[in-house]
Amino acid sequence: MSHRERRLEPRIQPFVQRCVALAGDRRIPGYVTDLSARGARIISPEKPPPVGTPVILEMAFRRPERRVRIMGSMKWAHSQRDKKDFVFGLAFVDLKREDEELLARVIADFAERAARLGSASATGREG
Repeated sequence: MSHRERRLEPRIQPFVQRCVALAGDRRIPGYVTDLSARGARIISPEKPPPVGTPVILEMAFRRPERRVRIMGSMKWAHSQRDKKDFVFGLAFVDLKREDEELLARVIADFAERAARLGSASATGREG
């Protein structure tokens, strides 16, 4: 699958969800700022592990209520200009079926709520 095809997948962006990336004995706190069924972008004040490092991403969702631990692999990382934060990308690997289904539900729910809010603001109503 090409980079362009992967980007055609539904994704949540912007998205802000507290998370912890576990890499070996390191706990890297941060926020998921972009989420798809195949991976996530994370911002953190801590330096991420090297590209290729296996990572477990922990986060909790409210709709549906569930904590997840998703296996991933570091794909890229850089520091933000003029800021002290780091941004890095994870590709999910060996997703369990229930995690795939949960991610699909979370992304669909987010898109539905965003559409309702957009519709309400276009007509002057709050949703």
